[in-house]
Amino acid sequence: MKNLVVLLGLLLMSGCKIDKDSKANKYLQSEAVALVAPTLVASNLVIDSVATLKASLPYPDVEIHYTSDGTAPDEASPEYTGPIKVTNPGVYTFRAYHPFLQSSEISTVTFYKSGIKVREVSMLNEINAKYPGNGVNTLIDNQKGSNSYSDGRWMGFDEDVVVELEMPSENKATKVIIGYMSATGAWIFSPAKITVWVSDDKQDYTQVGMVEIETEKKGDDTALKNVEIPINRTGKYFKIKIENLKEIPQWHDGKGTRAWHFIDEIIIDE
Repeated sequence: MKNLVVLLGLLLMSGCKIDKDSKANKYLQSEAVALVAPTLVASNLVIDSVATLKASLPYPDVEIHYTSDGTAPDEASPEYTGPIKVTNPGVYTFRAYHPFLQSSEISTVTFYKSGIKVREVSMLNEINAKYPGNGVNTLIDNQKGSNSYSDGRWMGFDEDVVVELEMPSENKATKVIIGYMSATGAWIFSPAKITVWVSDDKQDYTQVGMVEIETEKKGDDTALKNVEIPINRTGKYFKIKIENLKEIPQWHDGKGTRAWHFIDEIIIDE
């Protein structure tokens, strides 16, 4: 009888240890699992008056925290509780937290102010029939493109492009912001060079800014990018030349052929 009691005690102790180990393993497994980054949906990324920003991650007990100054959020940052009204340009960053899971990667979205209203936009090239967007006004409609280059908000080109913008009157401009896509799997590369000229009469143009853009490297992910070109000049007419990458790099399947570049928006910032 005594031996039976000892045996039962050992079994109970063993059962408790197995249960504790099981709970510990479950905890360790949950600690190794990270949340996915929050999904962000903005009504518009170019702010004319106000834009609405929504964040979501449909999982129980998740909290989403964010910042509006581009810094990385933590659990002390403001908690997202509903749609955010965005009235000023800036970088919003979001991260999700859970009591038993690792925090997520950061989701980021950048807002831009609409800039000087353009009276008329024209293009010295013919619009490419494959990727015409919504015509030349695609470049000034205050609509940023998505990750899909065929969403109708992008204009695609396989050659250099020259765009002319006419303002209602002479305006002081501090910089030109141009949005473009990088998606090497689709043979879409960054523009190679962008040059800006300004004129008062549409006859005599003065170069006021230029930037060369680094070509993508093997393994670079699809990305939506922007380049800012400081100009700090007053003018009524702006001419912008966006030069294409002449040859796709040697590491790419399309090596030696002409690349595509995709532009979604041109902003003349005050």
